Amino acid sequence: MCLSSVMVLILPSAIAICRSLACFTHMSIRNSNRQVFNQHRRVYLGRVRLSRPSEPAHCCCMPTVKTDIQVTVNFFSFFKDLAGCAATPHSVPSGTTVSGLMTSIITRFPKLEPMKKSMLIAVGVEYQDRSYVLNDGDEVSLFPPVQGG
Repeated sequence: MCLSSVMVLILPSAIAICRSLACFTHMSIRNSNRQVFNQHRRVYLGRVRLSRPSEPAHCCCMPTVKTDIQVTVNFFSFFKDLAGCAATPHSVPSGTTVSGLMTSIITRFPKLEPMKKSMLIAVGVEYQDRSYVLNDGDEVSLFPPVQGG
């Protein structure tokens, strides 16, 4: 194996490590802010979690390429009937808020339009307002208004 072959194998890993250390340093300077810490979820304890070995590390310190994220939308109660299914995978651009997702869902399932202002929305296991920014793999649950008696 020649030197150039070794450099091709080592250099991308070294660049990813340098970027992750720079990002980790940036994070540790501002770690008192929980929101900043959550933006750096890919970097933890000085290690980089990569989905593919050749993927560069990204955080708010470096420019990133906008890509689509995949979320799962779950419908409950009579929303299942209006949508015609109990759950559906949905692709939205990275950085989309719950409000943007709802616009897309109502375009896809127009029978939900009359309920758009009164539906309850949860991401994961917590109710979220419409300004919440979605992450890849989030489960969004749509509930009709709560009734009781």
